[in-house]
Amino acid sequence: MKKKKSTNYSLLIISILTIVICVCAIFTFVPMQFGDTLYTGVWGNIGISSNVRGGVYAEYDIVGEASGAQISSSMEKIKNILVEKGYQSSNVLSIDGSKIRVEIGYTGAIGQTLDDARTDLAKVASGAFEFRSASSGTDYVAVTGKDHIKKISVADYNGSTFITFEFNDAGERKFEELCTASQTVYVYMGDSLQTSFSATNVSNFSQIQLSVTDYASAKDFYYRAMYGSIDVKLNSSTMVSNTMSSLLGVGYSEGASIVLWEFVILIALMIVAGFVYLAVKFGIASVLLMPIMMLNSIIACWVFAGISMFEINVASLVAIIIGISVIFGGAIFYLSRIAEEYKQGKTIDASIEAGTKKARPATLITSTLMLAMFGVFAIIASGELACTAVVLTLCGALNILTNAVLLPWFVNSFNKTNKKQGKPFRFAHKGGETNE
Repeated sequence: MKKKKSTNYSLLIISILTIVICVCAIFTFVPMQFGDTLYTGVWGNIGISSNVRGGVYAEYDIVGEASGAQISSSMEKIKNILVEKGYQSSNVLSIDGSKIRVEIGYTGAIGQTLDDARTDLAKVASGAFEFRSASSGTDYVAVTGKDHIKKISVADYNGSTFITFEFNDAGERKFEELCTASQTVYVYMGDSLQTSFSATNVSNFSQIQLSVTDYASAKDFYYRAMYGSIDVKLNSSTMVSNTMSSLLGVGYSEGASIVLWEFVILIALMIVAGFVYLAVKFGIASVLLMPIMMLNSIIACWVFAGISMFEINVASLVAIIIGISVIFGGAIFYLSRIAEEYKQGKTIDASIEAGTKKARPATLITSTLMLAMFGVFAIIASGELACTAVVLTLCGALNILTNAVLLPWFVNSFNKTNKKQGKPFRFAHKGGETNE
């Protein structure tokens, strides 16, 4: 009687968990309207590269004369800022030494429009960032972002948000000169006055902190100040912006490219093929794996949406295919160990126990190595390599969750109600007997 209660309890837990996973899947993948608020689903916050989806480009005229070194340095800085902002597969190009062209992708998800991408591109030509000793005229002391600022950072402290500007040696001397020349410091972006602050209480000339109302405003100012610190001046009034098709050259200008759809179809076919193979080879095990794989997709979406530097591109899509193969391969490896034990004539209970003990160490070792190796790449790399490393690191963790924790638990729980030995799992003893 106690065994029956335990059996019912285990199946009840699995049923509840499956229902919870289904509800979470709805809120993760299905857009819905709540009054005036449109909820896009978690997937709506995942960036998509212009490699696989239509994007936006902008071209900026370079004002005045600029050397090749200045243009190259500016392009590198713009690229680094875009990568930090989440456009991992962005492209920054020089056109005849007179223009800079920037290409980025956009998600196109519900609630996210081309205007969001265009706004980000407009910030590239925010204008030179400067601290000035006067608010008008041309006779003033100036601390410039490109010449005098070493580092810009944003931080929260005791409920307040600050932007910190750290000066290099020349900047420290120049900032002291500015504070001596004027009691008020004026902050400019191009010819636009942003804010001002008193210089009377400044005693440390190596850096200055500006208080900002909220974190979002601080990050917006941070990115514009970073763009305002590049080595060339870009003309914002002559900026040209437009949509573009996938950089792979196939697809609509404002939609997913054929390449993206091919990858989506390939991933879907892989998942279906994985479940079909498990159903043919291991019977009920394919059904037990379904809610676990749905949970994996939910976790993946939340992680991808939560990492600002991550975006869907060709490299990350290939990594997703590899990761799915690793998880399905781990499940097949685990179930095959049980099948081998059962084939030797053991009962299904003994086979599951022995097979789990044999499969788990290998799963933990390979997945831990995968976690460690690609985790390091995710930290130190950038661009598409970082996106690929994020995917494979996550898949290493999900392989442990799936094949060392959840699938063994589901198999054991189902087996408590199993009165047909290996038949539900399509296991057989030598000679083909299922030992029902």
